[in-house]
Amino acid sequence: MLTARISTPLFVERAKTQTLFIDIYSSGVLTAPTSGTVSIFDGFGSTIVDEAAVVVASSHATYSLLSTTIPVGTILSDKWLIEWTLLISSVTYTFRQEVFLVKRILYPVITDADLNVRHSELPNMFPSGLTTWQTYLDDSFDEIQNKLINEGKRPNLIISSSSLKESHLSLCLSRIFRDLSTYGNAGGKYDKLATYYGDKFEKDFSKIRLTYDYDEDGLPSGNESGVAMQPIIFLNKGAF
Repeated sequence: MLTARISTPLFVERAKTQTLFIDIYSSGVLTAPTSGTVSIFDGFGSTIVDEAAVVVASSHATYSLLSTTIPVGTILSDKWLIEWTLLISSVTYTFRQEVFLVKRILYPVITDADLNVRHSELPNMFPSGLTTWQTYLDDSFDEIQNKLINEGKRPNLIISSSSLKESHLSLCLSRIFRDLSTYGNAGGKYDKLATYYGDKFEKDFSKIRLTYDYDEDGLPSGNESGVAMQPIIFLNKGAF
């Protein structure tokens, strides 16, 4: 069984030259297609790219999207679609990926240095073969983006990226310590830290206040600041 590694919707910036790619795994191994094509459809079902040839580089299927292909005036939407049709081991497979066409992509704001500030011993605790916590940072940020989408907030509309810092730190540290707890420390210090940061993440996320670009003009305005991640619900027994 093949697996297309798709962690989040694909965020594509309008009017920007960028390289799109997809990774296909078989039995846990990155598998290079022999050849393939890519097609991109907009939110109205129109074909924007029609079966263009992919380039296979370092076992990744890639496509270079030119800035002129999706010009500035194109309507932004979270309903675009990309189809990768790839030949693998003499069999043709089609992988579909949802696409958000955006004005700007949301980037994370924390690095190994921020993790080290919270726990200065982390640089001496890498699992075998690692010299950075970047994999954990990337994975936890993907989860935050998916959680944002499930909460009805599109990541690309968040202007105040720093408002996600504490949540990202907590989730990443929870992932790191949960992994470290499997190295003969189950139920010990690392397991407790993983639980602590997992609980902290849920609290941090619920308290986020965003600058959220409702009108998608790329700039903050009066009603776009201090937007709560989760709505406040008032309960009463009836009308006063």
